Amino acid sequence: MSDGLASLLPLNAKMFLRHLMRDEEEEGSLMTAEDFSPSQIDLLYKEIEQKERENALKEESIREALYQTQEGLDPSSPLYGEARVKFKTDNENLIRQDNLGSEDPVPEGYAIVGSGGGKSGNYRTIARLRSDDEIDSLLLNQANNYMDQLDSFERTRGKTSVVPSAQTLDFTGQPVTEDKSKVNQFNFLKSLKDSFVSDDYNIATTLGQFNAFRNKDGTVTIEDEYNFNPIRRSNTLRPDGSREIEYYEEDEEDETRLPFSFVDVMRDSPYFIPSPEIAANYLARTVFPDKKSPVEFTLPKKHSLPNNYSSGGKISLI
Repeated sequence: MSDGLASLLPLNAKMFLRHLMRDEEEEGSLMTAEDFSPSQIDLLYKEIEQKERENALKEESIREALYQTQEGLDPSSPLYGEARVKFKTDNENLIRQDNLGSEDPVPEGYAIVGSGGGKSGNYRTIARLRSDDEIDSLLLNQANNYMDQLDSFERTRGKTSVVPSAQTLDFTGQPVTEDKSKVNQFNFLKSLKDSFVSDDYNIATTLGQFNAFRNKDGTVTIEDEYNFNPIRRSNTLRPDGSREIEYYEEDEEDETRLPFSFVDVMRDSPYFIPSPEIAANYLARTVFPDKKSPVEFTLPKKHSLPNNYSSGGKISLI
């Protein structure tokens, strides 16, 4: 395919075709920074920096929680007594008692943490009281957990795992995340339009989740693996009696995974055609079920893009 024709295709379509047409033995990166437009590179930086801010806030929150927990273990700290009050009752294993009279005693070793009444009579909720040793053990386990999380931050310093904010869909047309601020419609024309006009949609349907590594010179290296989600038959039936398709984890053992037969493809087509991204996933998993392409490229420094970045004529499809 000519460079001129390739320049007419959106990023996600170019990478999809390049992936399908490349030699399975090829080890080089499927894409380079020059495949991305200046606005798409700006968006990548925005996504990375947003995730870095989220991670920094999370790390600071964990450090504060660790401090509070360690203080709760120190008898000389003002927080020691507060921790004894906070964790005295075992609120994870509550017991409800119904039809109680006002004189019914609380079992030894328990405390009332809630009560009420209604047509069926009075009730109360009780919780077991923890000993000081149990509270110390609980706090120590929490502290160790916080330290493990902080150790993970240290070991991956400079690495940020990013999930683009624009969503993709599963085979039922539902978003794959709970955030519904940027739901892509289960609509062929809208998905097609988004491929040409939306940087968010292109990044989400080209990279998916990726790792970003900060370099000393101010650049960022992106690493990913271009592949497609495994799909299989689910136990949910369609109106025609056939079983629906669903994504599943790669390491799950399942005999109902693809490839499907030609008859299966024809029967499934009305369900995946409305969404180009799902159709692409289905096609890739049917024709090349195990094909993967490595992705590793370095973004230029912010605001230092040459004028010929993603200008069309300098991009090759294969």
